[in-house]
Amino acid sequence: MRRKSDPTLYYAQPILSDGLILLAGGIRRSGHAGDVRITNEAGEAIDVISADLLTEFYEDVKSDAFALTPDQITRCAKVLRFGATKSAEEFTQAVESMAKVAIGGVKVEWTPGQIDQLKHRASKRGVSVQAYIQSLVEKFMQDIWTLG
Repeated sequence: MRRKSDPTLYYAQPILSDGLILLAGGIRRSGHAGDVRITNEAGEAIDVISADLLTEFYEDVKSDAFALTPDQITRCAKVLRFGATKSAEEFTQAVESMAKVAIGGVKVEWTPGQIDQLKHRASKRGVSVQAYIQSLVEKFMQDIWTLG
């Protein structure tokens, strides 16, 4: 699980009997049967929360999911459009839009390898990827109209 405002992964463990829980940092908190102890990857308790409040502050993360650190989110935000790192859905949409080009009503989707190849070819010519793709489209258009 993770806090809704933090990508760090945590683990939830039900508390089976009343007692004091030693949190990381040396703080002691009382825990009651039915509460939940939140631990970090090292197994240290970092929070004790009522089971009723768990979903208000924490969310489940699927085992095949990954979390980004704040630094990684900042790095992605520099590459993606404004607001793309506000939610997982917006992030996904921004990544998808980077991997396709729309020409008229035709969408051309690129694999990461093809994007790398376009970048390589553009850099060899000393132009941006956008300028390189535009030149390819212009060449294609010339071929259509001159070869008839």
